[in-house]
Amino acid sequence: MNKQPILALNLILRFILFSSIHSWAVYAQNQKEESLNLEWVKNDVDGIAVLMKLTPVENQNIDILKTHLKDDWSIDDEPLGFGANRVRFGRGYGYSSVYIDVLTYKNHVAYYEIGLIGSFSKWSQYREQVINAWKLSGGPAFTEKGYELTYQRKYENVFDSYYRAVANELGEIQPVSVPTDLNDAYEYLRSPLKNSYIGEGICGLGGPVLQGKISIDALVNANRIDLIENVLRGYNPGGRIFAAIALLRMKRQGLKLSSELMATLNKVVNLDVPAATCAGCIVVSGRRAKNIVAEFVKR
Repeated sequence: MNKQPILALNLILRFILFSSIHSWAVYAQNQKEESLNLEWVKNDVDGIAVLMKLTPVENQNIDILKTHLKDDWSIDDEPLGFGANRVRFGRGYGYSSVYIDVLTYKNHVAYYEIGLIGSFSKWSQYREQVINAWKLSGGPAFTEKGYELTYQRKYENVFDSYYRAVANELGEIQPVSVPTDLNDAYEYLRSPLKNSYIGEGICGLGGPVLQGKISIDALVNANRIDLIENVLRGYNPGGRIFAAIALLRMKRQGLKLSSELMATLNKVVNLDVPAATCAGCIVVSGRRAKNIVAEFVKR
């Protein structure tokens, strides 16, 4: 059988198929670009202007800001205890949403982040307009990552006051040597900027419970009691509860805890700081450490 006509036919069919796919890709790209809603882009530009009017955040009274923004913005107010609060403001505009994330200690700003989260599929088409709006509104130097613009600022003197307040109640963080493979877990569980829900599994895909559980398990599996004790005295409400659960479980297995450590542990368990537990898609907020610890230690 002569294979040349068949080969030629295959080549023709491949060319037709490739041309069709290419033409469809070009058409789809054109449709994608033409579908950009300019009114939405204008809303995003307006959102940047609104965000910049609220900066610098350190000059704001956060309680007044919560009252001022409550009708148009989502507000998540999370007490951290010892006079510290974490407040997150968010508002959607066109393709994007803007946010303010601030940590205060006794009404003084210790840290804040402002930013814009854009549309994954449209970002390249309106990115320039948003960035120009940020700059023209007098915004601070930002970091761009993917389809997000962010700016962060931290006030160490306010953090130091907060750290002293926690240490006065729970005891000083002790000097420790942290191996490289445990550093991320240790810092995550201590950081006031990384609070974790309490749970044994995942809260959503790759969610916060997964990170908290993985982190405390890493310290427990390494038998680093000293690191867990520091987490117990740390600045992360979820991390403190994870540490209390881990230590009490170890105690049930025979670990002897000093009277000083037990006193700190009891203070953590009885703190009147709201926390949240999570199992799968079910999140229960406003719980107290005392009830959470009692529930999880038995597991």
